[in-house]
Amino acid sequence: IPGQASSLWVGTFHAVCARLLRAHHEAIGLRRDFVIYDDGDQRSLIARVMRALSIDDRVYAPKQMAFHINAAKQEGIGPGEFEARDPVGRVAREVYAAYEERVAAASALDFGDLIFRLVQAMRKDSVLKGQLQARFEHVLVDEFQDVNHVQFAFVQMLCEVHHNLCVV
Repeated sequence: IPGQASSLWVGTFHAVCARLLRAHHEAIGLRRDFVIYDDGDQRSLIARVMRALSIDDRVYAPKQMAFHINAAKQEGIGPGEFEARDPVGRVAREVYAAYEERVAAASALDFGDLIFRLVQAMRKDSVLKGQLQARFEHVLVDEFQDVNHVQFAFVQMLCEVHHNLCVV
């Protein structure tokens, strides 16, 4: 399509955020060539973290820990803010903290980080936030009823200056 349409971005939250993180990798302290872990990579690393912490994976499954970590990231909660309300939560908090250290050391992100880390960076870096707000003057979100907390925060920050938001 000729003209301004060539500058349109269309993608999922995760794809758009991954593209933005590659372009603004320095804002979150990553190399431009950071790795994105899929679910299998995440569970494998969680299992290694649990072994290092001497946590029995027959009592606390890596899949269960991944669920808690991903749920926290969807709510915009880092390991330091993670509230442990029961024994599983206490283990998940410990695993989450150690897992994040290993992910950072590998200059990697997991799927949940793609939006979470960009939102964190925008909250800390007003220049980055302003650049993204200027870049995305009009925003359309399809399937808005399925948006989670951190996705909503991302959309809200993008649109807080121009208010040009359409949701379906």
